[in-house]
Amino acid sequence: MKNVISAIMLLTFLASSIVSCSRFFGNEPERNETATETSEQSTIATTLLGESTTEEPVITQSTSAPIFTTTTEPALSTTKRKTTTNKKTTTTKKTSQESKIEISASSVNAPAANTKVQRAWRVKSGGVTVEVHKLAYGAPEWRTFSKKYTKSMNYQQICNIAIITCPANRFRCKCAEQLLGREEGLVYDMARSAGALVAVNCEGYSGHWDTSVKEKRFITNGPVVRDGNIVQNSSGADNFYLIYKNGTWTDVEKVSGSNVNSLINNGLSFTLVPQQKVIWDGKNVLTGNMANESASQTRNRTMIGWIDSTHYVMAAGEFMRINEMVEVLLDYGVKKAFMLNGGNCSYMYLKGVGNVTGTISPKMKYQDKVNVLEQEFYGTNSLLGKGKAKPLGEACPAKDIVYVY
Repeated sequence: MKNVISAIMLLTFLASSIVSCSRFFGNEPERNETATETSEQSTIATTLLGESTTEEPVITQSTSAPIFTTTTEPALSTTKRKTTTNKKTTTTKKTSQESKIEISASSVNAPAANTKVQRAWRVKSGGVTVEVHKLAYGAPEWRTFSKKYTKSMNYQQICNIAIITCPANRFRCKCAEQLLGREEGLVYDMARSAGALVAVNCEGYSGHWDTSVKEKRFITNGPVVRDGNIVQNSSGADNFYLIYKNGTWTDVEKVSGSNVNSLINNGLSFTLVPQQKVIWDGKNVLTGNMANESASQTRNRTMIGWIDSTHYVMAAGEFMRINEMVEVLLDYGVKKAFMLNGGNCSYMYLKGVGNVTGTISPKMKYQDKVNVLEQEFYGTNSLLGKGKAKPLGEACPAKDIVYVY
């Protein structure tokens, strides 16, 4: 009897042991898998948010193989972690590519009073630096614009200013004949041909946007010099502003067929017909209507300015008063400045900037252009036409460009 009781007790003990083993080991892989996934989800969130944690020390370590070899499903865990890392790397690369041109507006030091930086870009190449600020000037104003149609709206004056650091001989001017082999062309096309980092339109000319005029000519009787070469009227005479390769900018001087070659030999880079001197010796020299322009008179304007022999500016205003645009240039330290051809011709090219104005015009959306053109503005606001096929505007042709490469 004792033997029977002992046998029964032994069998009961063995059965209990088997059940206990199944409870401890039979479910272990499932619990470990769940724990692994929870830990990995925490790792992904931590990685995306850029935060660290002290609860799971292994999460903050590198993603090398030893971390994952201890998990119950190393292949699955490694795949999840690797995918997360790749996504983060791709995002960082895209941001880096974009930041090569556009920079944070809050990082920009804009010295002009009464302005706010809306956007900014920076391009560097071969010892040349170009930083462009898109400035909102003052408060929006109620204005009426008229083209084919009329519209009243709140409007914000905008000044696009390029601050350029470069050797003096990299500040150039060439005409369409030199760059494109024809008498006029788009600023965009000329700038690309010149290898420019930044460029603006230059002088007015006869036959502008007029197909009936066979010969497009600078409006002067004197020798026109572009990039140290005579491109028109080699024997005539007229008054010009003179820009030299060493960074010297002169006031009005007489240039004729008898002295032009001597001036070129002395380093003359290009001539400018005296359209409008706006800053001289660090002072605003505007007079008359130029100094007291009303909102209804405003057009887009282009200006170039000299700070010193290695620092220059180019500016393109968008329906901005000339006097206020000049004051912005003065705040940037400009000592000499000239106003160039304006209106819809005002155009600032910046290499690689792309379509930053949001234009949907098929004739402009591919161009590297900083400022909103007059026709672009009119087209966007349905002032050129209405309906499904309304005109969206286009860029004017130009005779020449001022550029830095």
